[in-house]
Amino acid sequence: MLKVSSFVVVIIIGVAKASAAIAQQQDSIGNKRVLNEVTITDFRPGVEMKAGKIILNIGGSALAAGASVMEILKKAPGVQVDQNEEIRMNGKSGVLVTIDGKNTHLQPAELSNLLHSTQGISVETIELISNPSASYDAAGGAGVINIRLKKSKNEGTNGVFTATAGMSDLGIRFRPNYRYNPSLSINNRGKQLNLFATYSYADQTSARTSILNRDVHLNNMTTRVDVDYFSEQQRRSHTYRAGADYALSPAHLLGVLVSGSSSNIGIDKMNLSVISTGPTIDGNALQNRDIRNIGFNLNYKGTFKKAAELSVDLDHAVYRRESEERLENVYSNLKIKMLSNPLYLQNTSPGDYIIQSARLDFTRPVNGASKYNGGLKLSRVKSGNQIDFGQLHSGTYTSDPKFTSMFEFEETIFSIYSTYTRSFRKGNIQAGLRGENTSSLGVEVNSDHRTRRNYLNLFPNLQLTYNQDKKNRWLISYSRRIDRPLYEDLNQFVGYVDQYSYRSGNPYLLPSLTHTAELTHTFQSKINTTLSAAATRNFSWNLFEQNDTTNIVTQVRRNLDRQYVYGLTFNTPVQFIKKRWEAQFTVQALYAKFKSKYDDERLNKGGKDLTFTLQNTLVFGKGLTAELLGKYETPSYYAIYHYRAIYYADAGISKTVIHKRGTLRLRVSDLFNTTDVRFRSNFGNLDLYDREKPESRVIAASFSLNFGKSTVGAARRRTVGSEAEQRRTGN
Repeated sequence: MLKVSSFVVVIIIGVAKASAAIAQQQDSIGNKRVLNEVTITDFRPGVEMKAGKIILNIGGSALAAGASVMEILKKAPGVQVDQNEEIRMNGKSGVLVTIDGKNTHLQPAELSNLLHSTQGISVETIELISNPSASYDAAGGAGVINIRLKKSKNEGTNGVFTATAGMSDLGIRFRPNYRYNPSLSINNRGKQLNLFATYSYADQTSARTSILNRDVHLNNMTTRVDVDYFSEQQRRSHTYRAGADYALSPAHLLGVLVSGSSSNIGIDKMNLSVISTGPTIDGNALQNRDIRNIGFNLNYKGTFKKAAELSVDLDHAVYRRESEERLENVYSNLKIKMLSNPLYLQNTSPGDYIIQSARLDFTRPVNGASKYNGGLKLSRVKSGNQIDFGQLHSGTYTSDPKFTSMFEFEETIFSIYSTYTRSFRKGNIQAGLRGENTSSLGVEVNSDHRTRRNYLNLFPNLQLTYNQDKKNRWLISYSRRIDRPLYEDLNQFVGYVDQYSYRSGNPYLLPSLTHTAELTHTFQSKINTTLSAAATRNFSWNLFEQNDTTNIVTQVRRNLDRQYVYGLTFNTPVQFIKKRWEAQFTVQALYAKFKSKYDDERLNKGGKDLTFTLQNTLVFGKGLTAELLGKYETPSYYAIYHYRAIYYADAGISKTVIHKRGTLRLRVSDLFNTTDVRFRSNFGNLDLYDREKPESRVIAASFSLNFGKSTVGAARRRTVGSEAEQRRTGN
């Protein structure tokens, strides 16, 4: 849980983009001759502000070398990622993450694994969309983060090979961990058939420490519970995508896509729990997780008379998870005298999901100034998740009914939407309405507890653009969105973390509904100022709940009634030396307020936060570019937690080689190893302090080589139908 209510200032600088062309010229008698290569150097801003969205241009950034998509998102303007790697945007939880518009169908933990294994060097842009149109699924109260991967536009056979290697260090003592990531992308584009495939392997080891202190007050006595935690995690991931586009005719295109990943995650955990009125517990655990997912997509796009378009997407995705953890607890007193024999425990939690969707979209121009969009979508999710926990006696496992659960879940969502867009002399207007009917059934098999829901929601959307004159442009937007509970959060289970820490599901979680309005002014197509306001009903968040008698704290997600977020965003480019040194300055100020009755106490409190981020890009010529980024985020408040300031600095350098077909990059993140997350809560009976220190200082080098033909042709960017379920399959 990291801070979200925020004043955020982001300064990001452009990325230089170079292109080469071979020109032909006719002499006086008509003979053609080839001129020398012409190099055009152009600044591509690191951050672009467009109507309704922010675009991060990652493709040419030196800071993307050796950085995963998750690491890049943590530094994106307006995006917050907490220590549990739950992603939020503009002070609101509930973000729908898509890759090329395609849902990966993963719960937060598995989505985090995919984003860690997807390297930033394979990404072209990241789109932050705060007010998506009605054509998007209504899921994601905070909006949509769409990650667009690099795709070749060249005709013939071509590809890109990239190799990355790096190391990281906690900084406590020099004990480096290493990371490797080779990847290969191949494309063959002909007149009718386009074949493409991408494969990436990632092997990354990283460490994390945590210090958790709790004071439990009961009967005029205070019990102190101190937990020191250390973990080392190795993630090995294979990620792949392959597909084909076939032109049935110039107006009709048929495509197929297969994508997926296979990951093995090994975690070595150590924690020392010291209870002032009880024993010291020395715990060790080894966890092994295998995660596999594969998705199939069949799509069609056709153009008809009067420029009408029809697209159809059919999706089928399967997700499997195997997880086994073995724990050992040793009990001793302050004199390090063992009080009993070690306690051996085992925890297994397999799970699987099958997600299917069908989507149809239709676009038809009404006249030269207006057009109509409409569509239908049907999605179905079926899942089964099991938790089996118990004690080992002489190699024999005995299940503990308190921590054993089998949960089955089915959900069907039918959607229909319509959008009308009209242009006028000084702007345009887009109005849309989306309806979604949700039907779900969750069954806790052991107790036969059933949670059945059936509800219909309408989601209006409005965008109005007004060009006041050549220098001033205004944009007004409004949308209503929904954030449905994660599938496994609805499971009525109790999960064992350690002797004094549990986690639990909540079958009574309600969907969160968010209204968002924005007003944006653009001056000279460069300087952008945005005012925003959002109100969320049934806002939900992960909370710690403490039992004063047993000293046990349980993490559970609860609805907290209402959340209000008010924001101000300012963005402007700064050019110090033309085409050599350019900056982009972004300020985002957020104030979040929470109102609820929680744990028999009234919650009516808000907080703000101010973040400064500065990124400089220097172009020295001959393909040499350098970047420097620094960030400072002030203390803040969110829900029932107070957070300390966060600050860090990154640096990177890149150089084109081999006649500009290759690129060398070097990156150092968190130069001074200052990144950590500290928060405190003193609400109700909870008196807690936590400090999380990730292994954030990383040095990584990469080499990319483009091979094959470089004749540019038209490329197709595809989206698919199953966009809404990705974030909710979470662990």
